[in-house]
Amino acid sequence: MKATSPAQCSTVASLLAQEYPLHQIGAKTGLGKSTIEKIGRELEVDKENHLGGHPAKLTPHDKQAIV
Repeated sequence: MKATSPAQCSTVASLLAQEYPLHQIGAKTGLGKSTIEKIGRELEVDKENHLGGHPAKLTPHDKQAIV
């Protein structure tokens, strides 16, 4: 594998900031989707922290009642 140039990284970062899909970024830069994802994770371009999962079954009031 060849190393990704700083110019490509900055191009990917700007396209990710503009919310382009990965396949379009790949077509413009010639990089794979995995490489683009790695660059995005390293740069943390406007990424929200989604916790995922399901909502809590107990409310704070219920938790207090248990104790």
